[in-house]
Amino acid sequence: MDETLAFLADCFANDVVEANAQKFLFLPRPARPPIYVGGDAQHALARAAKWGDGWMPMARDAAALRAGITELRERFAAAGRGAPEVVVLTGFSRKDPSAAAAQARAFADAGATQLVFAERYADAADFRRGLDFAAEHLRPALP
Repeated sequence: MDETLAFLADCFANDVVEANAQKFLFLPRPARPPIYVGGDAQHALARAAKWGDGWMPMARDAAALRAGITELRERFAAAGRGAPEVVVLTGFSRKDPSAAAAQARAFADAGATQLVFAERYADAADFRRGLDFAAEHLRPALP
C-alpha cells in the first residue's frame, strides 16, 4: 500500500514516473484528487498522515473513533500538515429519524468532517428515498 500511495504521489507531481523499471507518461496531468486512507489499524493513520488528505474509517459508534481522530490530528500536526479530513462511512436507520440525526451529530462532534451514508438499496427508487432521508434528517443535524 505504501508503494502504491508513493506511486500515486509521484504521478500527480511529475509528468514521467517509473515503477518496476517501466516509465509511465502521466500527461495531461490532472489535478490531484483528495486521497483518503481507509482502515482502523495504526498503519492506516500513519499512511493517512504521510500520503493522504485524511482518513476514511467505517464505523457505527462515534465515540469509538474519537481516539483515532485525535491521533490522526496529532500525526498531521507533527508532519507540519493542516487539519485532516475524516470521512466516515456509516449507516443510519431510516426507521428512527431522530436517532439517525443524533448519530450524525455525534460523528461531527467526534471530529468527522464528512459522512458517507452507506446502505444497500433495492432499486433506483429506494436509493432516492435514502437520499431524501439524508437531506431531510441528516444534513440539517450537521454543522
